[in-house]
Amino acid sequence: MIRIAVVDDERLFSEHVKQISNNYFAGINEPYEVIGYNHPRELLWDLEDGSYYDLYLLDVQMPDIGGMELAQQIRLKWDEPYIVFVTSYEEYCRYGYKYKASGYILKNEMDKELPRVFEELEQLLVEKQQNQLIIEKYAQISKVNYKDILYLHVDGKYTEVYTQSQDYRVRRSLGNLYEELSANSKEFIYADKAFVVNIRHILSLGTENTLIMRNGCKITVSVPQMQKVKKAISAYWRGKL
Repeated sequence: MIRIAVVDDERLFSEHVKQISNNYFAGINEPYEVIGYNHPRELLWDLEDGSYYDLYLLDVQMPDIGGMELAQQIRLKWDEPYIVFVTSYEEYCRYGYKYKASGYILKNEMDKELPRVFEELEQLLVEKQQNQLIIEKYAQISKVNYKDILYLHVDGKYTEVYTQSQDYRVRRSLGNLYEELSANSKEFIYADKAFVVNIRHILSLGTENTLIMRNGCKITVSVPQMQKVKKAISAYWRGKL
């Protein structure tokens, strides 16, 4: 599902974006969700709680926190999402490059330009979702990029997912998660029955069959898995994986 956040202090504008989005995505049969925020701080609170969006449509001029400042806060947390500035004044558009903005839209051209933005980003967003793990917890939905996952560890009926910035606890089996990850990436391998590691985050294979991970964690490789792990590490470091 493509998730879109619209941040504008004018509620009617958010409703207009939702209407355009409904018309566009209904025509391509792609699941999507548009969430409108009338106050930037509401978005920041949700981001702190783990919410993730693929596309942010940010009004440049808003009281308290403007779109440029909000984009900066988003970029401090994530580098991947697409940001498009929305403004009534063209002179603001030249500043978008500072925040890796994908573009800008003038408000009086919204009906024409927003579908164009969707069309440009659609394929990129869909392709990116194929390399993301969706984690649902209560009312929150988080997306974790495969490349950011360090390792996974089974804990009873739960699996703990460790990333570079945050850890997650999900009620899914380790085998189920490994099956999903390995279907789209060759970088994950069992270290033993309780651990699946991401090869890209292995710094070394030390003494006593111990993997040193990027976050300093030490994971022991079982004897049956040792040759597979060594082969996978060698292939990755040689650029053949």
